[in-house]
Amino acid sequence: MNISRKWLKEFVDITATDKEYDEIMTIAGQKVETTTRMDEDIKNVVVGKVLSMAKHENSDHMWVCQVDVADGEPVQIVTGAQNVTVGDLVPVAKHNSYLPGGVHITKGKLRGEVSGGMLCSFAELGLTQNDLPGVFADGIWILNDEDCTVGEDINLVIGNDDTVVDFEITNNRPDCYSIIGLAREAAAAFGKPMRHHEPVVHGSNAGDIYDHLDVDVPATRLCNRYTSRMVANVKIAPSPKWLRRRLRAWAMQGGTFAAIDAIELFSSGLAKRCTATIGVIADREVRIDRIMRRDGISREYAMMRVNAQRPNEYFIQKCSHVLENNGSQEEFIEKCRKTFEEVL
Repeated sequence: MNISRKWLKEFVDITATDKEYDEIMTIAGQKVETTTRMDEDIKNVVVGKVLSMAKHENSDHMWVCQVDVADGEPVQIVTGAQNVTVGDLVPVAKHNSYLPGGVHITKGKLRGEVSGGMLCSFAELGLTQNDLPGVFADGIWILNDEDCTVGEDINLVIGNDDTVVDFEITNNRPDCYSIIGLAREAAAAFGKPMRHHEPVVHGSNAGDIYDHLDVDVPATRLCNRYTSRMVANVKIAPSPKWLRRRLRAWAMQGGTFAAIDAIELFSSGLAKRCTATIGVIADREVRIDRIMRRDGISREYAMMRVNAQRPNEYFIQKCSHVLENNGSQEEFIEKCRKTFEEVL
């Protein structure tokens, strides 16, 4: 169970060092497996400003750039990137810097010209298009739209100034499979007050929901109450930066609706399983669950409840494999039905 200490601070203010936090939480009963600084792979990389660019005399595509990195004198850097212009803010790996994967950058010469470092793409900083939607993928990462200043550590720009703590949660403490649960444990262990976030649901004047949505429960003895709510006027757009950073700390990829669901489920403790829909076939309930994995891939699993008199027992033999939903929901239900008929 990974948690971000920056995210944790929204619920309880813990000022202890990472070592102190790990020790106290472990003593309190929540064993810490590992602690990882998100900025440990990137060293000596800062925001630079391109002051000038000149064609490389010995190359038909390279540029010799003078870059301000707030070290007094500008640094000369040779680059082959074609998307950089004078005045751009760019990530600069200075002499004796490190990038993810153990890449070591030092001063050298490129076709006879001294290069005191390297201009970086977002991929060279360990980021993907999911972290920076809309950013030019091929070339140097241009930081003009980022809230940053010359000489600033690139880890602060990325949001890597954080610690990810991996807890070993035992089966008898499912309440700790969430940020809120572990924040509650931390508040008790450190004797700090906990701040609860009250969710706010904004209504609308769109009229009666029954004009837009129908719910049919064909087997009321299996489901005596089913509630739903409609969300309207949703804008499809990339997830905001704060949400993408939280998902990256949790080793997930940020999208749109899936990202919102993941944040809410992870925060509240329902991240392990979210029931997507329920279909009823011959009075036997088929429960279809959508599982959101850490790699951002969601798959659908199915279980069938055979005995309605024993509602907590699900028949899952031969159904533990993934049933891919490549078509409509009706087609997936039919696929489940055929699988269960083979078992029964």
